[in-house]
Amino acid sequence: MSTPTPLALFCALLLCADVDAAPAEGRDLRASLASALEVRRRGDLQGALKTLRAILARAPSREARFELAVTLSWAGKLEAALRQAETLLRAEPEHGAAKELRDRLCHWLALRRAAALREHGDLLAATRAFEAIVARKPEAQDARLELATTLAWRKRYDEAKRW
Repeated sequence: MSTPTPLALFCALLLCADVDAAPAEGRDLRASLASALEVRRRGDLQGALKTLRAILARAPSREARFELAVTLSWAGKLEAALRQAETLLRAEPEHGAAKELRDRLCHWLALRRAAALREHGDLLAATRAFEAIVARKPEAQDARLELATTLAWRKRYDEAKRW
C-alpha cells in the first residue's frame, strides 16, 4: 500500500469537511459578541467579561479582545485592560481604537499611582508625578485638578491657582 501524498490528504479533508461549519461558527461568535455587548450595556460587567473570555477561548478575535479590554476598564481593572489592549496592538499595530484606549489607560494608571502617593502622604513625589502627567498631556483637566489639589495640600496656594 502506498502512502498518500499531501495533495491527496488535502483533497480528502475537503471532501469530508462540513463546508457550512466555518460560516456558522463565525455567526455564532458574532451573536455571542453582540450578546456580551448587550449584557455590558445593561450594566452586568461580570457577565460580559465571562462571555468575552469564553469567545476568546473558542476563537481569538480582535474585536472580542478590544471589547474585553473596554469592559475590563469599565470594571476598574485597568492593568488587565491595558494588557489586552497591548496584546491587540501587537497583532494589529494600527488599530486606532486600541491605541486610543491604551493611551487613556496609561493616563488613568498614572493618575492612580500619583494619587496613591498623595494618599500615603508623599506629597512631594505626588506633585512631581502629577507635574509629569500634565507635561505629557497639558489638556488633561483631571491631571491639572489633581496637581492643584496636591499643591494646596502642600499649602502652595498661589501655585495651585495656576492649574
